[in-house]
Amino acid sequence: MVLSLALCAFGCGKQPDPSLQRFEASRVIMGTTARVVLYAKDEAAAREGFDKAFQALEFVDHALSDYREDGAVAATLAKGSGRHTTNRYLIAALHQAQRIHDMTSGAFDVTIGPVVALWRENRVPTDDEIAAARARMGGFVVHSQLELELLGDDMRFDFGGIGKGFGAEIALSALDRRGIDRALVDIGGDIALGRPPPGQSGWVVVVADRRVELRECGVAASGTAERGAHILDPRTGRPVTHGHAVWVVASDALDADALASAYSVMTRDEAVAHANGIDDVHVVLEWEEDGKRRRRTSAGFPGP
Repeated sequence: MVLSLALCAFGCGKQPDPSLQRFEASRVIMGTTARVVLYAKDEAAAREGFDKAFQALEFVDHALSDYREDGAVAATLAKGSGRHTTNRYLIAALHQAQRIHDMTSGAFDVTIGPVVALWRENRVPTDDEIAAARARMGGFVVHSQLELELLGDDMRFDFGGIGKGFGAEIALSALDRRGIDRALVDIGGDIALGRPPPGQSGWVVVVADRRVELRECGVAASGTAERGAHILDPRTGRPVTHGHAVWVVASDALDADALASAYSVMTRDEAVAHANGIDDVHVVLEWEEDGKRRRRTSAGFPGP
């Protein structure tokens, strides 16, 4: 099953505001295609908006990428344990990641890097190896917007479950500061939605196969409907034994991205119960069973 989030061009068919025009641009960044759609008064304003949005994404990529030798993650982890002044985007992402970790009782954890690296060796690790990798998880404290304390010398971050949503929100905020608030940022399927297009009450987004109208929120997809995929549970250091595709609508793209990752790890009962317990969070789960597609949704999921 292919996870997809499709965005339709228009909403309810009302007459648009002729003073604003639709512009769209895309760029490969953060290991995927980032797309920005915005409404501006003219091409010059749109070009300035795109420059600011993509510049913001470059800053986030530099801060969070664990592959860039010149990035903030590599530079910070190389310092080892202790208190360090570091990149403000890295600190902000870690602060939000810790919030989601606590909210999901550890089903989401950006310090899972050592476990991910272990399973990338294309073999089944031993119990002792998994325990040793998990012992390297956790262990950081955010002291301020620029100061981070590492509690271990051999840590490894993995922002794959939150970085795109975080970046989409940063880019949307960059547009808003330029006076462009009718916009969306889509980074590889993680979408941050601002105010809707002129004359519309929302952006029409296809979540799974539902057309839903949304505004000023975030949407993300994660997981797989196939068993056996290596989606790792931070709570055990092992692949999950179930499989389901996940779509999440939340108050912003960061929460949608991170919760979609957590709900891929949780059982279906856990995921639906968790979403039902949080305002402005909705989830759709799909999986294959007995040759049929099954679906569960949280209460109040938007749309028909």
